[in-house]
Amino acid sequence: MADIVLILRACDATAHSSTGCYVDQGGNQRSGTFTIYIEPWHADIFEFLDLRKNHGMEEVCEWVGPNRDWPLFCPNKAPGLGKVNSAVSRLFTRRRKVVPASPFLPRIWYAILEAQIKTGGPFMVYRDHTNTKSNQKNLGTIKSSDLCMEITKYFL
Repeated sequence: MADIVLILRACDATAHSSTGCYVDQGGNQRSGTFTIYIEPWHADIFEFLDLRKNHGMEEVCEWVGPNRDWPLFCPNKAPGLGKVNSAVSRLFTRRRKVVPASPFLPRIWYAILEAQIKTGGPFMVYRDHTNTKSNQKNLGTIKSSDLCMEITKYFL
């Protein structure tokens, strides 16, 4: 089982029991709510998409097409892919050449769509557009948002 799945299951268990009560939602009228985002190049993308099923990057939009492979990376082995700008696209393209096995990109895209149809999630946020339009873009890459994605804020 993927490491991210184990971590998210632990977070889910604590959110339902204790963690959510520490997030103030309207004067403690209800427990806090969380959402998790994952990059479409993350090696655990398929396991992540299966998490909410009842039975068990802008780059995506540019690369979806016939007969195109999509590389999956471990974030620890591909530093720099979480940043924003055209240099990332070049880095992505360079790293893509050294990845041995890549799933067919439409397979990832359809897995995302299937998860959204069956569960209502995952929520999608386009990192590059969010960061280029943010008034905090000078601070660094924004990697988090509130549940509905209308509020994004840079955190260290």
